[in-house]
Amino acid sequence: MDETVLISEKGSRSVLFRLPSLKIQIPIIVILSSLFILNMPLITSTYLFLSTVIFLPSLLSVFLLPILRTYKVNMRFRHSGLIVIVSLISTLIMYFILNYVGVDFQRSFLISIAFPISFRYLGIIGAFQHDPKRALIPSLIPSLLPLPFFAVFYHLNLLNISSYLISLLLGIALVLLLIPFVNRPFKKDFGKSTLEVTNVLFKTILGDKGGKSELEDFFGNHSIEADVDFTIYSFRTIPEKINKALFVIPGFHPGPLRGLGGSRLAEILSEKIDTHDEVFTFHAPSTHTLNPVSEEGCEELALSIKTILEDLDYTEVATPFIRKKEEGIVGAQRFQDDVFANVSFYPQPAEDVHASVGRIISDKGDNHGLSEVGVVDSHNSGEKRVSTVFYPTSKAKRMIELADKTLERVREKEEGNLRMGIASKKDYEKEDLGIAGEGIKVSVIEVNGQKSAQVLIDANNMKKGLRGKIQEGIEDLVDISEFHTTDTHQVNTLLHSHQPLGAKITHERLIKDIRELLEEAILDLEPVEVSVEGGTLKDMELMGPINTDRINAVSQTIGRTIPISIILTLSLQFILIFFIFGFLL
Repeated sequence: MDETVLISEKGSRSVLFRLPSLKIQIPIIVILSSLFILNMPLITSTYLFLSTVIFLPSLLSVFLLPILRTYKVNMRFRHSGLIVIVSLISTLIMYFILNYVGVDFQRSFLISIAFPISFRYLGIIGAFQHDPKRALIPSLIPSLLPLPFFAVFYHLNLLNISSYLISLLLGIALVLLLIPFVNRPFKKDFGKSTLEVTNVLFKTILGDKGGKSELEDFFGNHSIEADVDFTIYSFRTIPEKINKALFVIPGFHPGPLRGLGGSRLAEILSEKIDTHDEVFTFHAPSTHTLNPVSEEGCEELALSIKTILEDLDYTEVATPFIRKKEEGIVGAQRFQDDVFANVSFYPQPAEDVHASVGRIISDKGDNHGLSEVGVVDSHNSGEKRVSTVFYPTSKAKRMIELADKTLERVREKEEGNLRMGIASKKDYEKEDLGIAGEGIKVSVIEVNGQKSAQVLIDANNMKKGLRGKIQEGIEDLVDISEFHTTDTHQVNTLLHSHQPLGAKITHERLIKDIRELLEEAILDLEPVEVSVEGGTLKDMELMGPINTDRINAVSQTIGRTIPISIILTLSLQFILIFFIFGFLL
């Protein structure tokens, strides 16, 4: 990925969408409600007060907020639970501080239950309903529900009510003053308000098809049309001629984020291409400018591949897989006059390799009498804030020189008949391990006694150093191996954080699973023949550079602007309340 675009955060979902269940949240609400007893006057009905004035309204809010029909984005009980928990925490903090500076219990309690209005209001506007008028009622409910219960125990005199209203209206006013400043950048540059776009984005991530359609329309503006090259490697058994495995190197990028554009590329190709037992969708050298605007681009690729598969010429020979290492790594295996090649900067971290670098390496095949050279960006060594590899940087030039040497060497290698075995495991997604729906796929190719393994994981880059650990863990099974990620963006959401493969799943489990798959693939070895073919998708609609800037702007806004806005609003509200009630009243 480009270094500033959306990257994954804590597993496959952001904290807004991957939350503890109510079984965990409700006990937390009980504990927070009980903390008020630490600093309140002892009355005979203290526990009744805690349960009816604090816990019961909080619980009602959890179940009431999601059923209100005022949202653009459906709120779920886990979301309302988070809203209530954060509200209780901020209420507690304000309550204890006001008590400390000498404000009496009744006023400090009422001021405190009104205090979280700014957090709730801005949070609901940003995530669920960008219209301030429609977002106001659900924002008010958790502050309004305790009032009738409070009136059972204490008299709501004018001073108490005034204090409550000042706290409440102050929070609302601060949010309303802030909204135009938050909305202005997007409104000016893109014609839509910032909060409207974030609503649509959250809607898409929650799986709403309407949100997906709206985002595709948003990114469809200023898109570009381009001819996109791709390469396929079709393996089928001998003599049965049963299609076994299909390697695909697409010419576009599998982004930008879950549910949008090319993020489901690997899954879509596996769903649409039913001619082979397994479809291996590798990551082509490409960046976010080459994201398809919609999933239709992925479906067009699948259709084009199926058309090519109808008329292919196969060969039974290949060379062993070779690898050259200098500053980076280039691997290559030749199938008659065609080559499967991969590039990696391991052990150094790197982001996407630009499409121009892949194109130059592929064209180098002409120097060595090669026909089709498909290039894979293995995307197997990640780290925070590393840059994309562009041509003509020295890093790119050195990789191109190394690739040229590798192609020369593989041209000279002796050919032999090939055998292939494959295996896969695809049940990781439900465990939130940073591996998407296509799971782990392995192929073992045997030529002239050499067993080489290509391991493809449906993830977004690898934790730095993990590739080496896996190789050490399986080196007794095969002679040479390479590890790739699909760079799927199905595991990507909103925030600027780093979540490569290996951050959630334990390295021991990953190595164990890959070993088991390799053992299965070795048992599956059988004679195969292969056909390599290139193709071009004409006039494909891609996001292009302007929409890449839009994605960056959305990420910046959600990852920084909105959280900072909430913090600043709460801080200013706290200072004003502390000043008003601590010193003036």
